[in-house]
Amino acid sequence: MLLAKYECTNENEFKILLRSLIIGLIIVSERSDLILGINEKIKNWLFDFMTNLSNRKKIDSEFYLELLFIEKLLDNNNIVLKEHEVKEYKKLVEKKKKAREILKDKNIIQMMNYKIDIIDEAFVNEYNLIWNKKIVLGGYRNWRKKVTDVIWKNKILNSEKLDDLFMYNFRKEFDWETTLKFISNRSIFTSRQCNQKDTYDRSYRIKNILKELPTYDTLLKRNTNRIDNDLCKRCNKNEKETWEHIWICEGNEVMIDEVAQKAIYRFKKILETNDQQDEIKISILIS
Repeated sequence: MLLAKYECTNENEFKILLRSLIIGLIIVSERSDLILGINEKIKNWLFDFMTNLSNRKKIDSEFYLELLFIEKLLDNNNIVLKEHEVKEYKKLVEKKKKAREILKDKNIIQMMNYKIDIIDEAFVNEYNLIWNKKIVLGGYRNWRKKVTDVIWKNKILNSEKLDDLFMYNFRKEFDWETTLKFISNRSIFTSRQCNQKDTYDRSYRIKNILKELPTYDTLLKRNTNRIDNDLCKRCNKNEKETWEHIWICEGNEVMIDEVAQKAIYRFKKILETNDQQDEIKISILIS
């Protein structure tokens, strides 16, 4: 009977169990019948991984390297895994009882300590995904999504176009709650609704606050087909159509000053309805 215990700083329990299984399979002698009492989830992961014909789904596993190593180890050594039968299960239960009894008697046990380091790169030397000199162990698509999210967050937070927004935020002059509600279009649709109009509205509002609206200036820089210049086509005053220009363009149906005055008027009415006279004085002073 082979008994083993481990000490490990790895916090992932299932990774420990899989690597313990790898060590056990390596040290087992040839032509041996082995009864493995392994975690039910480990068993299901192993069988699902080996029977899965889609490589794309395989690489999405968080334990891709460990499972792939076990699969290749079994194939190369002609090891066959079978689910236990009732008789084998009873044997396993008996073995566990004996193991617990032996572990209680410290005089009988002869402990042999081995330090085993498992190097991630040693599992599969072929086609390993390395990023920033560190191996990506599995779940490639989820990992890529996280990297993309971080890249976009970095671009947004360090964008020069948002300098004024951060300044308003620093001065506490920016209403985030109302703005986020407006951007996510929750003033019209609920969080569970989504259709083409909702998608278009949210896309426009997000691009607007990030100053990424597809102006002629932006389209020309992107080398868009059939965009020959960056001049505004509405006012025809030989001026570039930039993000700043579209708000003051004389070709607009409504000028920005009119929109601001209407917004202030509506806000004052809301304050009057809620009997907030002090707030009205402040809003008039700001306007």
